[in-house]
Amino acid sequence: MLVTLHVWLFCCIFGVIPVKSEFEDPCENHLGFTEEEANEVMENWPANLSVSRVNRTHKCRVACIIFYYGLANTNGDIHLYKYYHAGIIDQAQVSSTLVKCHAKYIHEKDVCEYAFGIFYCYRLDHLLRLESTNKK
Repeated sequence: MLVTLHVWLFCCIFGVIPVKSEFEDPCENHLGFTEEEANEVMENWPANLSVSRVNRTHKCRVACIIFYYGLANTNGDIHLYKYYHAGIIDQAQVSSTLVKCHAKYIHEKDVCEYAFGIFYCYRLDHLLRLESTNKK
């Protein structure tokens, strides 16, 4: 268990979380979105979302947007090093959340479900953190 934790922390420090290689690319039919549409999907995220009620088409669209921005690839690997180095994402803040979110979806076989779930988990944690900061 301790070795596994160290491996995941190492991966988070360097911005890569390796997952699976059996995912199929769901984006062949989803590349027809503009950057404005991608930003709208990410910025207008419902506050009280029930993941089980979101249809697979929308989950795949979000997954493809995540791939478009280079946050993950179709193997399910999460890549954040360019965002760490650019100062866009605080590595210390994000690492523990990503480890928690990855553990929650580690057995997910569908890349759309996986990418959407990880993003939703991260976003929910981020919003809760912002809310608690604003209350102080």
